[in-house]
Amino acid sequence: MAGFLEDRMRLFRFLSVIHFVGNSFLKLCSFTSVVKKYVCGEKEQIVLDGKRKRMDGEDETFAREVEGFFYLFPEFGDVERGFSDFHNFSLNCGKPIATVLVSTQERCRMCGKALAVDPNIHVVVIYHEQRGTYLGSRVTKCCRTCKIYEHYGYWTQEGKRHYNDDCLSNEFLLSSEDTAFQNTLVRQCANFLVVGAVPFATFAQTFNRRFGYDGTSKSNYNGIQSVPAVKRMKRYG
Repeated sequence: MAGFLEDRMRLFRFLSVIHFVGNSFLKLCSFTSVVKKYVCGEKEQIVLDGKRKRMDGEDETFAREVEGFFYLFPEFGDVERGFSDFHNFSLNCGKPIATVLVSTQERCRMCGKALAVDPNIHVVVIYHEQRGTYLGSRVTKCCRTCKIYEHYGYWTQEGKRHYNDDCLSNEFLLSSEDTAFQNTLVRQCANFLVVGAVPFATFAQTFNRRFGYDGTSKSNYNGIQSVPAVKRMKRYG
């Protein structure tokens, strides 16, 4: 496989992906494989057997190139274009990774050992201020010794949830195991409720109408497809 940094189209696709999900896809080889196929323009249907797979030679080479890119260019420009294309592509691959919610914690907060990454991903409905609703994934890390599970914005032990002190500074807030809200959308809703005295039902209706979820439009405003086979999208309100 030719290096993606030498191909302008592949480089643009790569910049689009890392703007959406950063380098979090490197946590699981199945995620890396999907991104590699998208960047390299491999549009064939992907069949998944549910089993964890090791990276093949090309996937591992791609991962090393990505790591090298982030080392050389820790900051990159805004590449918002193409979000719906990548979102829909990842859905067709069976791995909705346009947004990946994963904790930045690398070591156990109790014993200090390196955390293990759970290969089983969980589909999450994302509510976004600019993109409407779409599907993403959340990834869990764990310490098998201390039985601590690190999630995006919080951690659990013996069934008790503990929120991180900085959880509200994250881009998203996991309100349940399968639902996440962009924090700017939550703040916007709060401002309308408190300052504008706008009922929540009215706010929800305007959100649904804006993105074509109220039945007045045959297609979504943002071009993001809904795939019931993966998981039916929930609508705000």
